[in-house]
Amino acid sequence: MHVVEAILAGGRAWASDNPACPLMYRWHGTRYWGAAHGLAGILHVLLHFPLSQEDIEDVKETLRYMMSNRFPHSGNYPVSEGNPRDKLVQWSHGATGIFISMCKVSEVLSNDREFRHAAIEGGEVVWKSGLVKKVGLADGASGNA
Repeated sequence: MHVVEAILAGGRAWASDNPACPLMYRWHGTRYWGAAHGLAGILHVLLHFPLSQEDIEDVKETLRYMMSNRFPHSGNYPVSEGNPRDKLVQWSHGATGIFISMCKVSEVLSNDREFRHAAIEGGEVVWKSGLVKKVGLADGASGNA
């Protein structure tokens, strides 16, 4: 559990400048949101471990922060914190990787319909965006399957 505690402590430290988002992480100086090297992937991993009520609340509030920053027209998510481009819908960036985390939190907190609804909406974004051209997990059809 020392690794989980270190991940949570790091996320809280990186998020200290944004009270609306209790956890945040950086990779090469950028606050990515996707599953490959971003917030959604880290939250997904954390949800596989026993967490305290405080830790669960921080994960939930972080996911709510992400949900509140979706692009209103498409329902997609930014690639990184403050990124205005609404282009990528793949496992590594955008709705695909994030809705997988919403599915996991819905499994862990089965009575919480808010995240289940967000997972369904994320799946719709992926469905409507259609197949991506590459075949790999991060940027291709395998990740969107």
